[in-house]
Amino acid sequence: MKDHQEPFETSGLETDASEAATQDLVEKTPQLSRESVLLLCLLPFAFLTLFRSIQPWLDLLPTMGITYLAWKILRRDSGGVEKKIAFLGLGIALAMTVLFITTMGAHQLRFFDPHTGQLTTAIGKPVYWPVQILQFVIIIISIVFHESAHGIAAYFSGDPTAKKLGRVSLNPLRHIDLFGSIILPAAMILSKAGVLFGWAKPVPINPNYFRNYRRGLLSVTLAGVATNLFLAFFFAALLMTVGVLLHSQYPEMATRGLGFIWDEVLVANVPQPFLWATVIQTLKMGILINLVLLNLNILPIPPLDGFGVIESFLPASVARWVAGIHNWGLLVVGLLIFTKLLNYLLIPAILLANHLVGIVGFIAKLN
Repeated sequence: MKDHQEPFETSGLETDASEAATQDLVEKTPQLSRESVLLLCLLPFAFLTLFRSIQPWLDLLPTMGITYLAWKILRRDSGGVEKKIAFLGLGIALAMTVLFITTMGAHQLRFFDPHTGQLTTAIGKPVYWPVQILQFVIIIISIVFHESAHGIAAYFSGDPTAKKLGRVSLNPLRHIDLFGSIILPAAMILSKAGVLFGWAKPVPINPNYFRNYRRGLLSVTLAGVATNLFLAFFFAALLMTVGVLLHSQYPEMATRGLGFIWDEVLVANVPQPFLWATVIQTLKMGILINLVLLNLNILPIPPLDGFGVIESFLPASVARWVAGIHNWGLLVVGLLIFTKLLNYLLIPAILLANHLVGIVGFIAKLN
């Protein structure tokens, strides 16, 4: 006799419990954002740096993308899994960047030996990654001072907006723009581009507070470029001081690389020649960076300072209308960078930096 088996039926309660369990499982499964997925996809390409293509700096493009995505994930205060992905990406990006720029070589440096009266040779090391890191630091410092000067000038002209928002500060975190202050300068340094520059977040200015509209706008505009000019001469003074002190202590010191702004500096016949070459090269780059920032900012392109000078001479009603085209200015700057026309517009800064470094080097006996 066969047992009678009833067909299996599920009650509505059991169905609801099963759906609830499935829903709990879905909720416990980490949901990755689009940025996290893109970062994971880019991770394998970060290792292109290990293989060095014909254009090695192109291998760092995935690394830059990873850094940007990780920054967005961390800024959004994402969950634990996404944070781990972001920190993994930053770790790999940092390792690949360090690997890329840590290359140094040795070259012969010819100099006149006063004891023998003949040319002789010494081994000097050109500097690479320390100066590249210090260049990046100088760019950050220079643009922070530039933007702070705008805020200070606005405050003394009657506008407290920047001060109330905490932008009259030398704290880099209050001024840094991710692309203009970090990604773009880093890419230019690593790619050995013809120019080095960047920008920070614009300091908020409300001209309606100015006691004198034209005078206030003009003072705010010129404060930034005046600061970069001051910093350029400050680095020149430091370079001259270092040269004078070194030659007073080590009369036989020999250097090369001060004749042209792009030349790598070599130093011989002093203790720690690599250290002193790094110092001299960094100060030389400090002069160049600030003169390039000055040259860039006086271009009559919105929202650069040169356009602000033009605005200061316009009637207030016309100036407010012209302010509406500021957002198109960055597009123009981007096109100038892409077409490399900006390199030609910045030639005055490069020539001035070259002459200033040459004069300082001659006075300090570094040439």
